[in-house]
Amino acid sequence: MSVRRIEFGLLILAIASTPFVPTAVKLDWFYVSPAIPLLFLLLFVGLVHISFRDKKVIFPPFQAIWPLLGLFAMACISEIASISAWPDYLQTEVHRAPILVDELVGIVEFSLPILIVFVVSVALSQRDKWITYILHANFFIAIIAAGLILFRYRSIGADVYAFRYASPSIYWMPLEALAQILGLGCIIGYAHTLCAPTWRKRIWYAIPTGLCLLSLYLSLENSWWLEVGLAFVVITAAYQLRLFLWYGLAGVPILPLIPTFLAKLQSLKQDDLNRLIIWQDMFRIWGKRPLLGVGPGNVWVYDKISSHLPQGLRDIDKSGLGVAHEGFIQTLTELGPIGLFFQLSFIVVMAITSLNLFRRSKETGNHLDSILGLVGLGLICGGAAGDITSSYFFLPPRQALHVVNVPMVMMHWIIYGCVIYRSQIWRLVRKGVLNSNGE
Repeated sequence: MSVRRIEFGLLILAIASTPFVPTAVKLDWFYVSPAIPLLFLLLFVGLVHISFRDKKVIFPPFQAIWPLLGLFAMACISEIASISAWPDYLQTEVHRAPILVDELVGIVEFSLPILIVFVVSVALSQRDKWITYILHANFFIAIIAAGLILFRYRSIGADVYAFRYASPSIYWMPLEALAQILGLGCIIGYAHTLCAPTWRKRIWYAIPTGLCLLSLYLSLENSWWLEVGLAFVVITAAYQLRLFLWYGLAGVPILPLIPTFLAKLQSLKQDDLNRLIIWQDMFRIWGKRPLLGVGPGNVWVYDKISSHLPQGLRDIDKSGLGVAHEGFIQTLTELGPIGLFFQLSFIVVMAITSLNLFRRSKETGNHLDSILGLVGLGLICGGAAGDITSSYFFLPPRQALHVVNVPMVMMHWIIYGCVIYRSQIWRLVRKGVLNSNGE
């Protein structure tokens, strides 16, 4: 079915990217989710459709994907430069595997965004209604994740502090991956709540959205708090500035409670202070190759000789702290300032594309574009904020050990691909090439 109906395969890919689908291949240093081979299967099927002209295909526009092409090009250039001038004092193995494995993983990771956007555009061509199925599937799975976290939280009788450190995973699902789908569910649910045509439907979406928010709070994954918090702010401001101002006035009474809350959070997360040391280590590594960076997959071996962490954490092979734990610094260290420029450029391009899609939807009355535009805007802005304290929103760290986290970002990239596709449809409609349904 997924071979003949590539749009159905895209829906399966969106579901397979959630934490409820377990890892397919596990080695000591490598994990592969079923979502990754499924992506390449859909890529092959899409190319077959294009070759035999089975359907009219809408390709993603260059003005939306040029930063992704630049990132991939910089990854290749930086890797070649790093390999050609490899220092003798660096190891050539990571976790008993050749460093080449991590380098190849890094190159492949930087190719994934453009591949996902391409597959989404091919799959959705003349099948726009499947965007609704993808959004609702993610929202439904987020509700299940919320119920699971609430159940586990209550069953162990823990408070927020104990739950965060006693249960870093639930069954086979890492808490961070559950927080990722919860964050996505909150954003999708809030966009549906705002755009619902009746109050009954608004309540219908608001209740499970609140459930997802509560579960996200109980996870104490503060990077995802930051993502959802900023996402709600930009979504509200884009939807209606007057509503944003009313929210601001309604929040005035709780302002005195914020310092107490932040002090409590800081006391629970003292270990996060080590991130400041890690970031300083990353800047030292970047200083060794300031123009092109050290190359994807190579940060780990550089950090082994550059780490200034406390003695008990300095063996990064055991502590697992050989990455930046910050999405932008990770890119700067790997690809230099040019690579970071492309990453920031995509965030800006995606935010503008999403906002324009929402604004145009109010003129055309397209309900799907209204929701999708708000979701894309909240997701890209919230993800950018989350990457300041984590690195699981744009791309996970480019190491073989972190391939297990790739599906977490695939959830986001499928949404970005939907936004880019619908934006291209609007351009072609304006030129008179297509009608509003993409036909």
